[in-house]
Amino acid sequence: MIPRKIVVFMLLLLMILLPFNRVQAAKDYHAERFDVSLAVQPDGTIIVTETIRFVFEGGPFTFVFRELPYRNLDGYDQITASMDGELMS
Repeated sequence: MIPRKIVVFMLLLLMILLPFNRVQAAKDYHAERFDVSLAVQPDGTIIVTETIRFVFEGGPFTFVFRELPYRNLDGYDQITASMDGELMS
């Protein structure tokens, strides 16, 4: 049988950690809108400007993840990101 002290300790630990997990789970974001502008250059390259409107729930947030697939592409060059006109790292 499990000693009573261990059971009490486990219950206290659960009581402490459960609210923390709910706060963490409450953070979420999703892309509400994608706007894309393409400009084909005389040399055949394409300048793509993608504007994404994210909706954030909970927080605070310190990053957004965006995957750029390489399928059917030769590569990427000069990728930048900005938020409200401010260049991001």
